Amino acid sequence: KAAVAVAEKSNDKVLMAKAYFNLGRAYTSNHNPTHALAEFSKSLKLREEVLSKNDVDIARALAGVASASPLDVARPMLERARAICAVAFSQTSHQVGWADMLLAWNSYDSKQYAAAKQKADSSIMTCEAAIDSQLSMEEQFRAKQTLVRAYNFRALANTALLLLDLKKGGKVADKEAREAAIRADFAEALKYAQGLNPKPNAREVDILTAHLLYEDALALKHAYEVAMAAESGSSPNDESGHPALL
Repeated sequence: KAAVAVAEKSNDKVLMAKAYFNLGRAYTSNHNPTHALAEFSKSLKLREEVLSKNDVDIARALAGVASASPLDVARPMLERARAICAVAFSQTSHQVGWADMLLAWNSYDSKQYAAAKQKADSSIMTCEAAIDSQLSMEEQFRAKQTLVRAYNFRALANTALLLLDLKKGGKVADKEAREAAIRADFAEALKYAQGLNPKPNAREVDILTAHLLYEDALALKHAYEVAMAAESGSSPNDESGHPALL
């Protein structure tokens, strides 16, 4: 807020737009979407007045407004942000991957799981190509930060798609392979999250770890049930008197 006051006194629209944008981010971090939307909207308005139409700062402001808007309103903003990034950078830029990740996020929250998977695929491919092109340390960090989320959303989208297929009834022939791919994506997300410096917020790493532990627990439970069924409901006990397999 102090920075906004200084920027407004300067009457420099570029500086004002940046101050409004940063205040919007602060409100987002403080879980205040109403105030965040107001600040992001002011930033976007000024940036559209003074910057060229394909300036990446407009894409960032669009993403900010989208983050505090209803999903259906946010979607075209994110698509426009992605188009700007595609013009402003090469197709293998992590900035394009970032825009695809935001579209994957929007699609997943909108329950459009196939679209979420497609956008996450694109984000992962782009960001991994960007890392291979030997970016600066800052750009490497941003690409890996995006990969944490892209892998996470692909895993979540594939989980939702698998559950939908299972609900239809009948056997899903590739169920085990799909479950393995989901676990692999959560593991990749966690690997990138743990490798970031500075670290992402602890909650994000904890959530990814919890997904993997949950998947491991399900696998152990399934193995136990199969073994118990094979042994007609009996299993050797351990020293504490509990079934050893359990």
